[in-house]
Amino acid sequence: MNKGEIMLPVKRAGRFITLTCVLLLVIPCTVKAQEAVSTEKNKKGFLEIYGARGFTYPFGDISGDGGQVSHIAGSRSAGINTGYEISSSHIIYLGITALTQTFEVERRYMNQLMLTSVEAEYINIDLSYRYQEKWFYAGAGLFCGIPSFTWSSKNALDGLVTENLLYGNLESSAKITTGLGLICGLTFEINDDFSLNTGLKLLIPVMPAYEHEQDRIYVLDAAICASVTHKFTVPF
Repeated sequence: MNKGEIMLPVKRAGRFITLTCVLLLVIPCTVKAQEAVSTEKNKKGFLEIYGARGFTYPFGDISGDGGQVSHIAGSRSAGINTGYEISSSHIIYLGITALTQTFEVERRYMNQLMLTSVEAEYINIDLSYRYQEKWFYAGAGLFCGIPSFTWSSKNALDGLVTENLLYGNLESSAKITTGLGLICGLTFEINDDFSLNTGLKLLIPVMPAYEHEQDRIYVLDAAICASVTHKFTVPF
């Protein structure tokens, strides 16, 4: 056996060892990359905690002797949403919100000005769709507001203020309301799992929130909201 015949198996063995070392380095890295991609793809679940402060504007049938005026008042809310990304950037949300609204109307009663102020408390259930880009989101959905806790109504007439509790009996003026919810805003990523969102939320009712005698009042609510969203892995 000459020298060339001896060196050929050695060269082949060297190449095999080199290829084996390369594969031992590449395969684990490839598997880890695939696992990371798979994990990222499976991060389709969302959990969101938010709060909002806003303004209300009542409209509808407001009784009186003429000169009825709607006043802008305030609202506040806090809630939690859970969501699922049905496809890239398209998310379905289901949420529950504790909402407190104050709405005010002014009217003439027995030739005197009377200001009626109602503080309404709701548990809102929301089902909505949201389009989510990296820096922007927008969505729309339906809400159902269920009267909760104790409502109060104050009437200021000729310097005298009277207060009534509205909720807790079958003749309550507090009503279940439903309507359309619109939302849009900006998203700021904290890391791969968490983001901070700020935006505007609008509640447009199609059912009245308050009915009393000849009053049938709807409440439009526009609020500035902020939330923290957590994206997590789901098995489907």
